[in-house]
Amino acid sequence: MSIGETASALWEKGGGGLPDRVVGAAPLDADVAVFQRVFRPDLLPVMRSLKEQGVALVIDIDDDFMALGPQHPAFRVIHPSFSPTGRSWGVLREAIQLADVVTVSTPALARKYNGVVIRNCVPRAYLDIERTESHDTPVVGWTGMPMFHPGDLEVVGDAVAKVCATGSAGFRAIGDASTLTVLGVPGQQHQPGLLLENFDYARAVAQLDIGIVPLVDSAFNHAKSWLKGLEYAALGVPFVASIVPEYEALNYMGVGSLSGRPKQWYACLRGLIEHPDLRLEMAARGRVAASALTIEDAMAPAVWDAWTLAAERRVGQPRRQAILTG
Repeated sequence: MSIGETASALWEKGGGGLPDRVVGAAPLDADVAVFQRVFRPDLLPVMRSLKEQGVALVIDIDDDFMALGPQHPAFRVIHPSFSPTGRSWGVLREAIQLADVVTVSTPALARKYNGVVIRNCVPRAYLDIERTESHDTPVVGWTGMPMFHPGDLEVVGDAVAKVCATGSAGFRAIGDASTLTVLGVPGQQHQPGLLLENFDYARAVAQLDIGIVPLVDSAFNHAKSWLKGLEYAALGVPFVASIVPEYEALNYMGVGSLSGRPKQWYACLRGLIEHPDLRLEMAARGRVAASALTIEDAMAPAVWDAWTLAAERRVGQPRRQAILTG
């Protein structure tokens, strides 16, 4: 199999003032079509048409969107009862029924969607990115936008604010400046979001001395992947994470520290701040573990195996090529 171009939808002209609608897919010379984030209703006739053509379908799921809480900005956008556009996780549920294989990033998602686990990995190039900054006091950091992480940053309580108030550490928010307000450190550093494609984001993360991965105790986060922690590890940044399944799995490999209550967060951060040797040791262990979890060496072969499995489930069809769509 090989990667081809995106499948083309077939449209039917609406009459009497009705809008045009998707009714299927153009003939496609492919073994497998891969779909991600299937919320649009017009993708369903495309998928059914491809299935009728003998093309195997793969649905990839990286988050448990059906477990989003009402505080998340995407909740009303994709909830079947509130969606203003018809895009919803109800469509995703129908798509899963059509799929030959569902690929997921965590065992929790596999149990819910009967999926094949392909854990998130990092580019091999991350392992060669080095720190270029020198800090008089350690810099703790987090990357992201709090609006898409409702309740997550709050689990650290005043731990970050306390280590910053004593002057023993600084803090850097990579992404949204509102991170500083949520954590109670408005006078600390902010770095706007950076591109993934040219590794600017990775180089910025590599300048942190300590990373944090706070996650509120929720069904959504219990199905969440270890990607942020693995990024820290690959870039040589020791980190503290909440006690959720995927970070327990990373910790079992010797990567990162785990914390629950704010007092534990404070104790773990203080330990890393006060002991440079511990930071170096954790950074080294993280990079060793991450070296076995690269996209090129671990994820790509697993993805290919899953696509091959989907193709093999088509009965009596000659092998052609794989198609990635959205």
